[in-house]
Amino acid sequence: MATIKKALSWQDSSKQLMTQYLKKTKSPAGSLYVLSAYGDLHLQGGKATKIDMTTLGSLAASVAAAGEGLGELMKVKGSPIQFGEAKNIFWFDRLGPDWLLVGIRCPHQAAGLKSLITNLKKGLTQSKKTSEALDGMDIGSIDSQLNAKMGSLK
Repeated sequence: MATIKKALSWQDSSKQLMTQYLKKTKSPAGSLYVLSAYGDLHLQGGKATKIDMTTLGSLAASVAAAGEGLGELMKVKGSPIQFGEAKNIFWFDRLGPDWLLVGIRCPHQAAGLKSLITNLKKGLTQSKKTSEALDGMDIGSIDSQLNAKMGSLK
């Protein structure tokens, strides 16, 4: 009997890629977070505990904005912002205008993050399109739209 492989959601595949990255960089205590530009947690991977997400989100958003301002002054684009060294590193990297990738207790290795970042950008772009399409609609309107679409499929 053939087994059917379940397709992973982009969130699940992103979490797997996060876990693989942490293993490859030998960062068992490390963690990765995807935050909105406003500091809201969207996705996380790794083992870091006891992290105040409100503080992390606020810090990430403000440091990213400050880093962009400095980058414009110094004519530098796309470099991650890093604090600390060795096992105590803390970094932020932009995933476009709306999202940040944050690493705690793991190094920033651009080559190692490439597949994760590609997967995240694809999923986050689709997620944003979906939320923009639903923005401002009440639940009754959403239900009627879905029913109309489902009726047209018959």
